[in-house]
Amino acid sequence: MSATQPAPQSGRLLAFAMLALVMLLWSGNMIVGRAVRDDIPPFTLALVRWIGALCIILPFALRHLAADAGELRRHWRPVLALGLIGVAGFNAFIYSGLRETTASNALLLQAAIPALVLLADRLFFATGAGAGRIAGVTLSTLG
Repeated sequence: MSATQPAPQSGRLLAFAMLALVMLLWSGNMIVGRAVRDDIPPFTLALVRWIGALCIILPFALRHLAADAGELRRHWRPVLALGLIGVAGFNAFIYSGLRETTASNALLLQAAIPALVLLADRLFFATGAGAGRIAGVTLSTLG
């Protein structure tokens, strides 16, 4: 094993630590959203949050954005729509909901999203949920 490769055990530990960090940051987002509900309007909080994320991520993403510039220009409308609806809208409405409910309730509702996606897929597109999808939803619910 070379000096640049982590030992298998430390790599596994790092993976679990990163998964725990994701959960802490995501739940912390709900707690902060609930805590500042009377001080910062929901859409302002979403905007400030994503501007902050942009400032952190942009230096790492610039090279990839430049490489994919042609594709992004060709498909800017769906990219913009997905960004506005899937990222900005979702977070703004989460923060709006946190004005009326607890962070725990918001996280429980959010945990139901994968199952609701399978249900909507079945209702609107008559797509069955295979064993892999059901296992994924079960795993995400248990997580």
